[in-house]
Amino acid sequence: MRSVGSFSKPYEAHLLVSRLEASGIRAFLRDEYTVTLYWLYSNAIGGVKVDVADEDYERAMELLSLDAAGQGPQQVGTGHSFARYLMMFGIVFFAAFGIFLWMSRLTADISELQMPIVASFVLAAVVSGFCAVVDC
Repeated sequence: MRSVGSFSKPYEAHLLVSRLEASGIRAFLRDEYTVTLYWLYSNAIGGVKVDVADEDYERAMELLSLDAAGQGPQQVGTGHSFARYLMMFGIVFFAAFGIFLWMSRLTADISELQMPIVASFVLAAVVSGFCAVVDC
């Protein structure tokens, strides 16, 4: 068995398996259930891998190269998933920071004990904004 692709999400790997099987190449998924259950481990274990038999490897790579050259359906890639997660993290914490400021304005000024929390929210917002600008 040889690997022809690796994806961070199982549905992306299933799209490639469907494309290969539609062309008569039998394909198998590796680490699909691990990534489904423990999605944070996806990058650590290399994602969901698509494997084909040794005798089908050349044909599968030829099919994928035709897809990459624009002569067939495009393969779905992993995209910028880390940047999306980072931006989502920043947006959630920025919203929580806004609620926190609104609540503190109603009660009293921000105390010294609350300052690290405020700083972490601001840092999260700055990091997510930076990733949005440079397209991490």
